Amino acid sequence: MNQKPSPWGWFLIAALLSIVFIAGGYWYDQHQIKIVKKIRFNKLMAVGKLKSKQIADWRNEYLATVVTYAQNPLFIDAIPQFLRHPDNVNLKTKVRKEWELLPLPDDCANIILASPDGKVQLSLKFGKTSLTAYEKETVRTIMVTGQALFSKFFQLPYSKKPLVDAIAPMMDMKDRPLAALILQIDPRKELYPLLQFWPTASESSESYIFRREDKHFTLLSPHRNETPQNLLKIISLSQPTINKIGQVLKGQESIFEGKDSRGVKVIAHITAIKDTPWILVTKVNRNEILADARYYNYYIAIFVALLILITVVGGGLIFRHRRARWYKELHKVEKERNDLLEEFRITLYSIGDGVISMDESGRIRHMNPVAEELTGWKEAEARGRPVHEIFHIIHEETGEKVDLPIKRILQEGGVVRLSADTVLVSREDAKYSIADSAAPINGHRGKLKGFVLVFSNVTKEREAQRALKISEERYRKLFMEDLTGDFVSAPDGTFLDCNPAFAKILGFEFVEELKRHKATEFYPSAHIREKFLNVLMKEKKVTNYELEMKRIDGSTINVLENVTGKFDNRGNLVEIRGYLFDITEHKKLEKQFLQAQKMEAIGRLAGGVAHDFNNMLAVIIGYSEILLSRQTEEGTNLHNGLMQIKKAADRSADLTHQLLAFARKQVISPKIIDLNETVGNMIKMLRRLVGENIDLIWKPGTLHGNIKIDPAQMDQILANIVINARDAIDRAGKIVIETNHAVFDEAYCIAHPWARTGEYSVLSLSDNGCGMDESTVANIFEPFFTTKEKGKGTGLGLSTVYGIVKQNEGYIYVYSEPEHGTTFRIYFPMVTHDPSEKKAETSKNEDSLPKGTETILLVEDEPQILNMADQILESLGYTLFKTTSPEEALQIAKTHADKLDAVITDVILPGMNGKALLERLYSITPNIKCLYISGYTANAILHQGILDEGINFLQKPFSLNDLAIKIREVLDS
Repeated sequence: MNQKPSPWGWFLIAALLSIVFIAGGYWYDQHQIKIVKKIRFNKLMAVGKLKSKQIADWRNEYLATVVTYAQNPLFIDAIPQFLRHPDNVNLKTKVRKEWELLPLPDDCANIILASPDGKVQLSLKFGKTSLTAYEKETVRTIMVTGQALFSKFFQLPYSKKPLVDAIAPMMDMKDRPLAALILQIDPRKELYPLLQFWPTASESSESYIFRREDKHFTLLSPHRNETPQNLLKIISLSQPTINKIGQVLKGQESIFEGKDSRGVKVIAHITAIKDTPWILVTKVNRNEILADARYYNYYIAIFVALLILITVVGGGLIFRHRRARWYKELHKVEKERNDLLEEFRITLYSIGDGVISMDESGRIRHMNPVAEELTGWKEAEARGRPVHEIFHIIHEETGEKVDLPIKRILQEGGVVRLSADTVLVSREDAKYSIADSAAPINGHRGKLKGFVLVFSNVTKEREAQRALKISEERYRKLFMEDLTGDFVSAPDGTFLDCNPAFAKILGFEFVEELKRHKATEFYPSAHIREKFLNVLMKEKKVTNYELEMKRIDGSTINVLENVTGKFDNRGNLVEIRGYLFDITEHKKLEKQFLQAQKMEAIGRLAGGVAHDFNNMLAVIIGYSEILLSRQTEEGTNLHNGLMQIKKAADRSADLTHQLLAFARKQVISPKIIDLNETVGNMIKMLRRLVGENIDLIWKPGTLHGNIKIDPAQMDQILANIVINARDAIDRAGKIVIETNHAVFDEAYCIAHPWARTGEYSVLSLSDNGCGMDESTVANIFEPFFTTKEKGKGTGLGLSTVYGIVKQNEGYIYVYSEPEHGTTFRIYFPMVTHDPSEKKAETSKNEDSLPKGTETILLVEDEPQILNMADQILESLGYTLFKTTSPEEALQIAKTHADKLDAVITDVILPGMNGKALLERLYSITPNIKCLYISGYTANAILHQGILDEGINFLQKPFSLNDLAIKIREVLDS
């Protein structure tokens, strides 16, 4: 409650307020005077500028008029003649009459024509016979300068009226001054009224002009209440005024406040009139200005007095009211205190958290409903009890009792909070996760009066936090165990986080080792890193971005990167998050796949060429053998020529076989063979190929099984590789052929995706020749690629080897270094030995061809081959039906079904392939036997180049012996 009001305090306040009001009134009065003065200053300045402009316009108008008259053609024509004859009365009368016709201004007193020396030659008004000394001086000046001028103000001696001249030179035809034209102006008619006119009502406002002489000032216009006869008098000015005029003459207008030449205090605006020596003064008496503001003084004084009276009276009333109010407050204090306690209780009970208040000993005073619900105690039961009986808290994980925060308040002071793992156990043993804080209640001078405990049920929040923590741990575990390389980095390349897979991709064993490096170190160049960041800045994310990176050991890897950028509000990149895959092996497989596609495309081309080429070779070889069989005498030119034709055709046939082997389109008959035995049988022939200067070493190893391959293909593999090794050895050297056993397990196949698990027989061929560099090794299996001189290699040898190995589901690996030789390793999948597949070879007598008497149906779409085969078979004793059409063949079969023993058919026929033809023939004559012939089978009777079970096939081009033996095998089977 406030103290009892004192009357002296109110008296002091009233006195201070009165002083403030008086000071404020004085200040306001002075402020109003400044405002009035400023308004009048502005008015004076506006009037002064207006009058200055009007005077300048008046002067310029007269100068323009006198120049116009001086240049008038009438004047120019008459004046020169008049000046030569000044006594001619007629000329003088003529000029005067012309002047009388001019529209002269009202204040123009006279027109005078003067000679260059200043003598009056002619005057419009009679009586003007001479010029004043100043007028003569002005005439001489304009004769020199050729410019129109205003003269000084002057008074005629006989009239005392003020005059001023506007003088302009008159020129002859050669632009030389002849005379001066003078307009005498009476300023009383226009100039003085212009100066004396004032736009507002004022008793002392006036304007006048004067001219500064050497050491004095000459008044050019009368004061407000003076007559013009007082002109051209000398006026005295104070030094401040003279200083102001000095500023004006320098081109600065000025406001002057002080005494004028009469000794009266004035406020004036002083300005120079443009292009003249005249100074315009616009002034008003200071008393007149102050008179405008004096009436404010009375109102301000009255207002201040009223304020003081109101302060005194109001202060007394307020004092009386305050005293009465003080007495009324005495009996309201207790009621307000009770209301405050009730408001506190309502507030306490409205709080959403549990609140318990205690006294300084820790006994409970109040509990709100939330505290009652969480503790299980009612306020009435708990009041006066120690808080530890009501508020029982334990640790969430251990279940141990937790000390109440009251002890910490006494020790530390201030607000104290419980740990985040505190659980409240209620009276009914219900458990709630709580967030708790306790604070002291301090009384007067900080004396402890009690404690307050505030707590809330955060069970759901804690469960959400635990779930979030589990989720974060799960995410962290997923991040760390992810097989892709996950990372977070700053824009400058600093790694903020990454998983072990990312570290492993870049060649690190531990994540912490990688974090000591920056991402920029693993890009091949700064340009590639900058290009990547530019894409990220533009697109905000980068997906499937393929690039090369460097591992810590310097090796190159191919990666596929996916990242997103985190940007601030200004669009600046602040963080990079993403992951990458190591696609190095994938790129290798992709390269192998592209190589396979290329080989397949070339193979298709090679196979197509071989089909037509083999047909032609079959004709050449067949007819050459027929002719040779008829030409038995050796040594003759005909016999030798036929042999050369056959040899050339055989070599062409071998080349075609190589093409088909490379394209994997040749027809093969795989057999289960012993690799050591097959290679051993070839060693003698291979030694003859390499020559005596090369040592061919054969090292058979221990093999755990056999392989399945066409023996002729194995011969091709050995011959091609050994011949290449021979050509790589300069002079003496050695070639080592060895076999071995290998097993590809799952771990090996994961590291080498091209491999399949299983056991393999390994054929190795090594030489100590010149070797090859990496670029050569990368292209050795390319068709037609060769490092040999032109004419010494076709470039198909190793391509054929590659095609054979792939056709038999094997793998070939080559290692070579310049000057360190080359090693080929070929892996063939092992198969279980099947003795039934191994057939005893029957010796054939090449000197006697097998013959027969059976009937054969020959179907061939190439007429030349058809005729050639017909001659061969007929020469062997067979009966033939031949045709180029499958439909005609079926018709022949229907007609002679009981006579046909076998059919020889091309695999590829127009409209119907050979296999389909045979199926149709079986329906007509089920026991017919078949021999297929073709240069390219297109898989009609093959599966991946391997003959179907029970199929008889003869590859084009074939010889007479081949056809004779093969048809006999078919008929006898």
